[in-house]
Amino acid sequence: MAGWILGRTFNRHLRKHGVWVAVSYVGASFWLRLIVVQYQPTTPKSCFVMNAETPS
Repeated sequence: MAGWILGRTFNRHLRKHGVWVAVSYVGASFWLRLIVVQYQPTTPKSCFVMNAETPS
């Protein structure tokens, strides 16, 4: 019973704050990509992403 109540409150909390979670996640990935580009000035972004996805 306690788990069911906890699940309901968690779902309501997630619905209310899901937008903030998505916005903060997008912002964090944006800043991370910006920092990576700052530290890789000679490497193009697309080339860097392809190298990161497929190990040579």
